[in-house]
Amino acid sequence: MGEISPEEVRFVSQDVNAEAFAGLLKSVNRGMFGIAHTVLQQYGFPHSGMAIVGQILKAPGSTVSEVARRTGFAKSHVSKTVDTLSDQGFIEKRQDPSDQRLVRLFATDNLKERFSAMRDVMDLCMSEVLSVFPKEKLDSLVDGLKMLNAALQEFQHRPDDAPSDAVDDIDDDLSDRFCKRMISDHAT
Repeated sequence: MGEISPEEVRFVSQDVNAEAFAGLLKSVNRGMFGIAHTVLQQYGFPHSGMAIVGQILKAPGSTVSEVARRTGFAKSHVSKTVDTLSDQGFIEKRQDPSDQRLVRLFATDNLKERFSAMRDVMDLCMSEVLSVFPKEKLDSLVDGLKMLNAALQEFQHRPDDAPSDAVDDIDDDLSDRFCKRMISDHAT
């Protein structure tokens, strides 16, 4: 294998930082999910129920099909979860007066109270986790996350017909590096 050019070193260096950053974000996400998992278990709430309930709270009167479409879950999964939540008294199913074939989904007051209590417990847990940060470090972290969120939003909303040259260059570099790695792996 030949020498690595300065451009490849720069790219590899960025790769490592990007990988480390992505790994750190995944770890943080797992930690936050762990808190949510614990709270959901304490309240006897199905995990996918959070996304389903969120959609019903955002759009009261949604059908199972609409919720499935917006969450990306299979319709059968949404239906089964809705049945469970309905049996627990969290969701009310009502026939659509204009089309008896449709069942509309509504959050009950019991759900709203339970959801609020769960959110309070999650907030309390997160406050405890964040309490180890000095205020200025926490402010910097929040500012950094806001910047990251804005950059991700901007990246996602770029016109499809005007891809960034940098992204094209990265794609080309990745393809070249992948091919070189495959050749060197098979040569050894």
